[in-house]
Amino acid sequence: MINLAIAEKRGFFSIDALLALSLLVIVATSLITLSEGRRKSAEAIEIHLEAKMIGDRLAAAMNSVYVNGPNISLSLKLPENIGPYPYRVFSDNSVGLLTVESSVEVVEINTVCKNFKNFVLERENLTKKIQIFWEGSQLCIAGR
Repeated sequence: MINLAIAEKRGFFSIDALLALSLLVIVATSLITLSEGRRKSAEAIEIHLEAKMIGDRLAAAMNSVYVNGPNISLSLKLPENIGPYPYRVFSDNSVGLLTVESSVEVVEINTVCKNFKNFVLERENLTKKIQIFWEGSQLCIAGR
């Protein structure tokens, strides 16, 4: 009889351990899922901020050349990628807007200067220095 009581306690303990282990697996799985979602959210914020910094830097350079007049030109180097993603920069001079577009993010930046030729800077231009200079009465932006 004593052996039967010990066997019952062992069975009870095994079910208890199984429930505790199941609870541990459920909690661990939910924490891993939560951390993965937060990591993706942080990556999206990083890409957005980097695209905004690139647009702000180019707009500031354009505004500087515009304000200082036709006797000045400026060159700057932009990163080739935003994180792991390629991007391109294009403009709309009718409203003074620069757009930085990657496969996951689009950021629009306003410029003071609206007196520039429309341009598109793609991957092949971004490997070079970007030149901002006056050509006639308009600013030109090109990779050289």
